[in-house]
Amino acid sequence: MEGIGTASAILQLSGTAAKASLQLYEIIVTIRDAPRELCVLGDDVEALSTLLSNLQRSLESPQTQNAVDKDSEIRKVMDGLQGLIKRCEKTCQQIKEYLSSCIRNEKPDKASIEGKDGDSSAIAEPLPLMGSINRVAWLFKRKDVFLRVSELQRTKQLFSDAMGTLTLLVTLRISGISAGPDDSAPAVGSNRCPFDDDAGSAIVRWATTVHSQSLSVSNTSTTSPTQTPSRPATPKPVDPELAQELFEVVKRGSIRLVELLLDCVDINTRRPRDGRTALSFAAELGNVNMTKFLLDHGARVDIRQYTRSCADSKGPTFIGGRTPLHWAADSGASAKGEIIKLLLDHGANPNAATSAGRPALQFVCIQGDCKSARILLDRGADVNFRTFHHGWCAVSEAAHHNHTELLKVLLDYKPLLDVNVDLKGDRKAPLHSAVCNRNTEFMKLLLQNGADPDIGMFEDNTPLHLAAAMGWLEGINILLDWNASIDAQDAFLFETPLHKAARNRKVKICQLLCQRGADPAVEDIDGLDYQAILNCTQRYPDDWKVNPDKVYFLS
Repeated sequence: MEGIGTASAILQLSGTAAKASLQLYEIIVTIRDAPRELCVLGDDVEALSTLLSNLQRSLESPQTQNAVDKDSEIRKVMDGLQGLIKRCEKTCQQIKEYLSSCIRNEKPDKASIEGKDGDSSAIAEPLPLMGSINRVAWLFKRKDVFLRVSELQRTKQLFSDAMGTLTLLVTLRISGISAGPDDSAPAVGSNRCPFDDDAGSAIVRWATTVHSQSLSVSNTSTTSPTQTPSRPATPKPVDPELAQELFEVVKRGSIRLVELLLDCVDINTRRPRDGRTALSFAAELGNVNMTKFLLDHGARVDIRQYTRSCADSKGPTFIGGRTPLHWAADSGASAKGEIIKLLLDHGANPNAATSAGRPALQFVCIQGDCKSARILLDRGADVNFRTFHHGWCAVSEAAHHNHTELLKVLLDYKPLLDVNVDLKGDRKAPLHSAVCNRNTEFMKLLLQNGADPDIGMFEDNTPLHLAAAMGWLEGINILLDWNASIDAQDAFLFETPLHKAARNRKVKICQLLCQRGADPAVEDIDGLDYQAILNCTQRYPDDWKVNPDKVYFLS
């Protein structure tokens, strides 16, 4: 798009991307009995479409385009949006193509188009063609769809972060103009300004303010120059020794020494080794007064630390790309909740993700911190946000780490309960994890709130396969009481829970399953029923046993 301004380029890109996202959304909402994952995807795509449409509308005015192209900082931020918008459009189109190949189109049935009185004449316009999932096609396409969904979520998150930065910058521009030429511009990060990624609406307000101010200036004086947009102060040169001293005094909690050092060191200077800032250390240590001081003096809440290939003992997927909010969420400080509130009040994105796609909510879920989880959720954290590298969400973390009280908090926010898109691992859903932990209360909470008792993990092993292999009688009874399929077969060996129990010589469990209605004649891929396997495993137990936490064979 050479030869046109930044605003015009973004206008064109956002228009085509908004159209692609809207087309994908229209497909999703017309699917009958769509899997819940697709319903949630529809909500995400609708939100993305709204952001893109607002951005597009904001740039349709020549007045707005002119204001954007004259402001170098805003233009630079918007330049960074172009690649993200292109990726959003491309991924929406790919998901649309995959979904279209999995849908059987159907005419709306008579009952769906007639009113309560059986009168169809009241329908002014024909309803859109409905569709249902072709289960066979979905079985083969599901993995590809969710790979693209993961890519869309990652791109959408980066786009949201960039839009939030743009909104904050534009908001500060408005504040600077409103303050007048004699007042100093507020430093980025110093204002209490909650995160907002609707940059389109903010741009309209800013362009209107700029236009009104220019008219006011031209009416009062023909010789006075138009006020240029306010800009943050030029960063101070970085002295590595002074920067390190700043980090050390922040850790020691000396506000007085920090105040003295800020005359020589930029408050947002990064540690060369990993890109951490002073604010990230204050947030990690739970020092409320230091955090307030740094925020009031312009510390930025959105600076990501670097992603290194070998990051401490936890690995780059856990550390890389953290913001101060992530450090606060992962800390064990007693004031964690207050620190999180402070950062959110100053514009921290509640859904900012690390390089591996882990949001702050998942860090508090790992710890089982119910209070901090509720703070984040009440401030806009997405309860269904999935990590980029293994697809887990908040409920997955709660299940894996056995935090039952936390699950009760998460259930208030209507989470997905059958998330198992861990494409690089064993693909356990939360119910599988609850079975592995032998947590009956967690299991019952999931099942009572709609979890699928037959959800499959790797090789389509169900929670009942796991419970049978473990020999866990209570778990088996709970699952069967919730109508779990007693003869469900895995996708690799075609084994039922009865076969898994036989492999691990769980004779009493075999008897229980038969009493509860299991078919003893079902054969696996080798033509063996459970009794044949039981005979073999009695003689050669080490050759036949399976890991009860996994029960699958392919690695």
